[in-house]
Amino acid sequence: MYSYDNLFKTNESEDITIKKENETIIIKGKEKDFKIKEIIMPDFVHLNVHSEYSLLDGMCRIKDLPKRAKELGMKNTHFITCNGLDADGHYSSAYDIALMSRELMKYEDIFKFTTIWMDSLRDGKSELVNTNKLIRTYDGATGLKTGSTDKAGYCISASAERGGMQLIAVIM
Repeated sequence: MYSYDNLFKTNESEDITIKKENETIIIKGKEKDFKIKEIIMPDFVHLNVHSEYSLLDGMCRIKDLPKRAKELGMKNTHFITCNGLDADGHYSSAYDIALMSRELMKYEDIFKFTTIWMDSLRDGKSELVNTNKLIRTYDGATGLKTGSTDKAGYCISASAERGGMQLIAVIM
């Protein structure tokens, strides 16, 4: 959430250069050039090729997450990592994920990415297929995020809009 708070203040088509250094992505580096869209999209649409860059890993400052979680009212969450992968002591509840999802949905630009069923990046070099099958099959589905780890299994924070009402369902 911290990453997206900062990122959506940037133009999605703007070219940036990123360099991973410790737990931050430096905007002016020399390693690879990406468009903001190319960094955001794989977080919400499955990237078949693992990238060495992750938006959440790169822009997240783990020390900032507890404060942000508290601001959102997340009482049953303890962040150890920014990416949600398994780590001792890292946990969250479905309710807290719903709170975080609700906050993310305030950034309407996110739906440009979470509603994509299939796409590609870098002139077709990376193919993307959304792991959220609701995008293709459920009328009104707007996203939001799927994930899986060995400990948690398959999880989803699904969102939809019908009749002007936005809904969130979290399954963990």
